[in-house]
Amino acid sequence: MDYITIAQAASNWGVSSRRVYKYLEDNRIEGAVRYGAAWLIPQNAEKPGDPRKIMKTSQHDLRDDLSLAIGQTFHPVPRDDPYKLMNSITDETLRLLPEALIAYMKGDFERVIYSYDKSEGNGAAKLILSMGAIPAAISLGDYSLYLEVEKWLKSIAKPGQDAGVAAYAELALATGYVGASALSMVPEWLKIGDLTELHPLVRYEANVKRAEYYKCLKKYDSMLDIAQTTLSLLGTMSSCNQFSSTEINLLIRCAMACHCLGRDDEAKRWLMGAMRLALPHGFITPFAETITTLGGLTEVCLKEAFPKWHDAVLEQGTRTIRNWVTFHNRFTKDNISIILTVQETHVASLAARKIPRAEIARRLHYSEGWVNKTIADIYEKLMVNNRDELANYILP
Repeated sequence: MDYITIAQAASNWGVSSRRVYKYLEDNRIEGAVRYGAAWLIPQNAEKPGDPRKIMKTSQHDLRDDLSLAIGQTFHPVPRDDPYKLMNSITDETLRLLPEALIAYMKGDFERVIYSYDKSEGNGAAKLILSMGAIPAAISLGDYSLYLEVEKWLKSIAKPGQDAGVAAYAELALATGYVGASALSMVPEWLKIGDLTELHPLVRYEANVKRAEYYKCLKKYDSMLDIAQTTLSLLGTMSSCNQFSSTEINLLIRCAMACHCLGRDDEAKRWLMGAMRLALPHGFITPFAETITTLGGLTEVCLKEAFPKWHDAVLEQGTRTIRNWVTFHNRFTKDNISIILTVQETHVASLAARKIPRAEIARRLHYSEGWVNKTIADIYEKLMVNNRDELANYILP
């Protein structure tokens, strides 16, 4: 019998090597044998299917199961002990949802991915957990895992899928797209705020993504309006004894918008409000992820009110930023033709070859002013500063 490696099986099945290794650990690949530290997989082995068949596969069932899962788990948590929410959930798989959320907020990204893997066979739970798996994979620097989750979400968001299910998948994908400044890949319904297809409890988190989108556009007044309005609506759901991760994220978006508008006194009040909710529970991720946008304000607030968490936030921030930059670079290389328009791609190709701007304008029959603006737009989309950096994306 002919055998293949884990890497070859991963390529054949369209999954990560990590996923194949998990199949092997669970004895789900028929005929696979261990040889020392390596595994040998039969060449004709088939990708393992759903081991539990918990979820039916019809669109109607997935939509109903998603609605049920959201209804059971998308709730504010007690301020004294966020883990209490899990005590009210009897389904073992659904308990993974708040557990993964808390793990993400604490910066335990490996636990988030563990929960995502454990949800295999429960389409609704896997869909919800993908919302955290996307940023967790990026924060860990695991690009192959990101591609695996992205591929699955795209299969859920394909044409013909139930609109509500597809919208949730697109919302999860938007986390990576906004983080990579691939704004053209953000769904139109999210850009304009048409959230009607989403479950009502998910719309609050969708507005966090919308605020991020407007930050990328540098429309900080709109960003602040979205975050403040959503906070006001969210207040009707919670009480003085409860809070949610969405509330924390919205408070931070208000702080970011105010800081970018030069209103640092307001920004500090918003940021301190978020810290008072989050840091007593060790929820450091929201601050580590946004530390660059807020400049030194995060450090000032930490030193003033929460010195215990100062080093942890900065250390995680350093790791996260490095991995997100690496992700942006790889994602941009893979999707350059989607991120840039046809015109921008043509201009970028000429600019990367260091052809003078006046000559580019002459060749394309546009004004030099138009060329200057287009190159500035290209630099912003790709997060580059000069033609040498641009060449890394454009030239073979």
